[in-house]
Amino acid sequence: MPPQSGAPKHLPLPALAATYRRLRQAGPRDLYEGALANALVADLHAGGSVIAAADLAAYRARVVEPLVLDYRGTRLHAAPGLTGGPTYARALAALDTRLARRSLGLS
Repeated sequence: MPPQSGAPKHLPLPALAATYRRLRQAGPRDLYEGALANALVADLHAGGSVIAAADLAAYRARVVEPLVLDYRGTRLHAAPGLTGGPTYARALAALDTRLARRSLGLS
């Protein structure tokens, strides 16, 4: 469906709202060790995943240096490693090359 103009429509997401309320009440570790973790693992298993509750419980976030990208004079930061960040960086580089070629009339 093509994008539509006009005022944005409200998209109710009651399950997401309930998840945020649960996280506020129980704390972030609930996503890895509590009721939210159990619900997540059940959904994952229903889809054929092998991720187990122990996998979530063992998870610990790491703080790493971001990719720093310069795109046409704007500094952007993206997640490095096995994320969408490197693909984002390559896409911006390709876009910049294409726009530069277009501005030179090289299409």
